[in-house]
Amino acid sequence: MTEPDKTKPITLAITGASGAAYGFALLKFFLNNNYKIDLVLSDNAVKVAKHELGLDLQHCGLDQRKQMLLQHCGAAATSTSTNSSYARPQQSNFNNTAVSPQISLSSKIEAKKAELKRKQELKNRYKQGLSYNLNEASTVAASTTSYTTSPEPSALNPQLSLWAADDITASIASGSYKSQGMIIAPCSMGTIANTAAGTSNNLITRAADVCLKERRRLVLVARETPLSSIHLANMLKLSEMGAVVLPAAPGFYQKPQTIDDMVQFIVGKTLDVFNIENDNFQRWDSVRQEPVYAGH
Repeated sequence: MTEPDKTKPITLAITGASGAAYGFALLKFFLNNNYKIDLVLSDNAVKVAKHELGLDLQHCGLDQRKQMLLQHCGAAATSTSTNSSYARPQQSNFNNTAVSPQISLSSKIEAKKAELKRKQELKNRYKQGLSYNLNEASTVAASTTSYTTSPEPSALNPQLSLWAADDITASIASGSYKSQGMIIAPCSMGTIANTAAGTSNNLITRAADVCLKERRRLVLVARETPLSSIHLANMLKLSEMGAVVLPAAPGFYQKPQTIDDMVQFIVGKTLDVFNIENDNFQRWDSVRQEPVYAGH
């Protein structure tokens, strides 16, 4: 395989479908292997991350959330490491406790106020037709609380840009922004439906729409079972448009021993679509295969 150009970022979105481990395992791989990432988490993805991974990203601004994500992924604050590009990440702990500090009720109230101010400012600036992103100075940034919004690469880690799901003025919402493509993992059926319909109802579906119209890679790690005819029709439509539908259905021929083994199977298959070399899972080798039923 030819290694992708690491100067171009990859957009990673995590939605509220069950299977948050897939998205965060991908994030960990990218950060620990020096890929530039534009990350978007839906509101429901934040809730699922707390329930399934014990990762509490609620009630905090994007800057603090970014710090917590870097801590969770084990990425250095100013990562310039040149470690092996394709080393498999250490096994994740899917029962880990929340890494966020205790947040007081008053802090939560202030965070909510700051969030409302940010949304109102985005609406006002959008109506005025101004070019704007959350890295610019705003009324929220002037707040005395720690819940400021600063999603652009910073001294925290220049590889990671964190965007709010409602920020339709983000870089990844434009086709003129060059990227390698996009991964949505896990991808809810609601996100698939909105992407198939082209509604662009939030930043995730808008960025996916950009990938489709610009003919860039779009991988949808679909997570639902069973699938209705509506789900199947939407996925067929997206497949015909060039998207890769990659169901979160791990194989078992590699004889997984842990949950992380099954997660890494899907991570590895997703990376394969982007031609990113990895050894996240054991590949099938017909020459070395062991008989499934010895003696039969």
